[in-house]
Amino acid sequence: MRNSHNSQMKLATEQYRITVFKQSLKEASLVDDIPRNDAGCMCVKRQCACCVSLHIPEFEHLAFSVCVNATYNPQTIGLDLSIGVDGHYITQEISVRNPPPICFAIPYMHEIVGVCLAFTKLDISKAKHNLSGCVELEAEFLHMRLCRVNLGCFVMPI
Repeated sequence: MRNSHNSQMKLATEQYRITVFKQSLKEASLVDDIPRNDAGCMCVKRQCACCVSLHIPEFEHLAFSVCVNATYNPQTIGLDLSIGVDGHYITQEISVRNPPPICFAIPYMHEIVGVCLAFTKLDISKAKHNLSGCVELEAEFLHMRLCRVNLGCFVMPI
């Protein structure tokens, strides 16, 4: 690993005992960004879905699936989101103008693993009657950036 040094952290609660060994990097990430091999997002009318199944080899039991379903809401000029993580769902509304990241815990690992979704490059084209953008996922392990995944980009007819 580039420009690294080793460190160790021990955490203990009544239910868990965790020892984390980490090589600190110049870039604060435990594993490299994960490339995508598939087509990314799929859109039908005013709805798009972007999904990914993650298995992070550096962490043997860390695997989960995330699906983001976005529906354009012309009244609010925003997106109505349904986000599924391994069968658990949350809903959220965001503006297409500078939306903040949406962060949440992985349901069965909520004390140690968190995920943030970010919509980037959002653009409404009135001439083309579409909304385009990209979705990125960033996973954190004990508040340290674990990986970043580009879920894909979309062009949604509106």
